[in-house]
Formats: sequence, structure tokens, C-alpha cells
Amino acid sequence: MLSDELDHEISHIAQRATAMEQRGAMLIGAAGIAGALRLGDHVNALTVVALVLTFAAAVAGLVVMFPRKGPLLNVRVARHGALRMHPLAARYHLDDTKLEILEADQQWLNMRGRITRGGFILLALSIAVGLAGTIAAVPPDLLIPTPGATPTPP
Repeated sequence: MLSDELDHEISHIAQRATAMEQRGAMLIGAAGIAGALRLGDHVNALTVVALVLTFAAAVAGLVVMFPRKGPLLNVRVARHGALRMHPLAARYHLDDTKLEILEADQQWLNMRGRITRGGFILLALSIAVGLAGTIAAVPPDLLIPTPGATPTPP
């Protein structure tokens, strides 16, 4: 029964890892678009900060794409060991190995989740700072009309 539950949990972790990789790819793509949009702006300190934040968000997305860190089950070695053990001892040893794999994968998946959240926060900050940089580059008379000025028709 424990072995079946371990198999189910390992399968669930694999599905979550795939979803995390998709989020990482979305983060890289969104950061690329945000960075490309910033390149057309007037360069000022805020634009540079926005580009640095965008780059950091893309790096976070790239790190999330890294594969699992947990050990893989070496089936050949497990088979050799199981043939020399009592069936119950072999089952216990196999379940113990699966549990080690599950714990390592869960730990890395949790870290990937934190990195992804941080990357999206960096991306949101880069958009906000980039917007501030764009507004700062606009001449003041376009933002706040001078008193008595009449708009000229195009």
C-alpha cells in the first residue's frame, strides 16, 4: 500500500514539475517581451533599472527550467540488490529509495516555486519601473498643460 502511494506521489510531483517548467518558459518569454519594449524608450536611470529587473526575471525563469535534483532510481542496481534479499526486505528497500527520491524532488520543486514567484515579482517591478522611466522621459509640458495655452489642432 505504501509503495502504491509513493508511486502516486512521484507521479504527482512529475506533473507539478512539468507545470513549473511551463511557468518558467512563460516567465522567460514575458521578460523577453518586456525587455524588448524597454529598448525603444529613451534611456535614463529608470530604464536601465527596468532592464536589469527584466534580465533578473528571465534568469529566474531559466533556473526554474533546470531538471530535477533528486537521484534517479537505478533499476539495474535495484534489481541486483532485490534478487539477493528476502521479498519483504527488497520491497522495503525499494520503498525507502523511492521515498528519498520523492523528498529530494519535493524540496527542489518547492525551491523552484519560490524562484518562480520571485521572478514574476521582478517582472512586475520591471514593468512598473519601466513605466515610471517612460513617464519621466516625457516633456513636462505634455503631461501638465501650461495655463492659458490653447491646444493647436493637428
